[in-house]
Amino acid sequence: MKRTTGIIGITAVILLLGAGLIFFINRYNTPQIVFERMLQSNLSSFGASRTMVQDSGSRVVQTVQAQTGAVNVISGNTNISQAAGDTVIETESLGTPTSDYIRYSAISTSQLGAEGNELNFDSVLGQWGESVNGDPTIRSGELFGEATLGIVPFGRLDAESRADTVSFVVENDVYGIDYETVQKQTTEQGRKVYVYEANIEPAKYVEMLIKFAAYVNSAQLEGIDPAQFKDSPDIQVTMSIDILSGQLVSVSFADGSREETYSAYGAVKEILFPDETISISELQQKLQTIR
Repeated sequence: MKRTTGIIGITAVILLLGAGLIFFINRYNTPQIVFERMLQSNLSSFGASRTMVQDSGSRVVQTVQAQTGAVNVISGNTNISQAAGDTVIETESLGTPTSDYIRYSAISTSQLGAEGNELNFDSVLGQWGESVNGDPTIRSGELFGEATLGIVPFGRLDAESRADTVSFVVENDVYGIDYETVQKQTTEQGRKVYVYEANIEPAKYVEMLIKFAAYVNSAQLEGIDPAQFKDSPDIQVTMSIDILSGQLVSVSFADGSREETYSAYGAVKEILFPDETISISELQQKLQTIR
């Protein structure tokens, strides 16, 4: 009898623990808490890989791996397809918060030169162009800034800076999300995600980015006043976040022009910068002289 009573007691404890765990998981995984976990994850990240597909006259497919923290650097590949002349341009890029490097790895087109000749791009292929301080056409660090100052910024902030940024987002409702309408879905890989419809006020969003940029010593937004965006229409995007990991999975713009997917969180690889370069402006001029 005592043994039976003991078993019943153990079973009751297990059931209570299970119920408590389910309650904790459900409470911890509410849409708002998962969204805020995603913000914390992005702002304490060693980096991630982003693949962007954009259709706006030409089709752009770009994959960028950003590494942040002790080393701040990006590496990427871009494929640009233009319907006119069946032109395809492929580039490789490297960047830091203060410098940009880009080279053409392949160019093909059915367009002909001024004398009906096939165009030869050998003179520019493989040649690295580098941003040069003082060049009025180039703001150094644009590639790194574009990769990290996205719809949700990426970076490795200290605890105080991270908490300040997340508090600003929450208190100012930067993303304009109605958490009651968030949907739960299952990805093709079997992962559970929350899908958020965000209506981002540009002025608040830019103010957040300026705050973040200051924490990571980025000069990309210097001189920009958030107030100049107060009458701009909201940015409408759909965001998917993995419920278990709290990581951003994808961002799709409402007009269908652009979609971003994220993966390889925390991945680190060695990046070697070129020893021989010319200025990006010179590289562009060389391309334009091909006839």
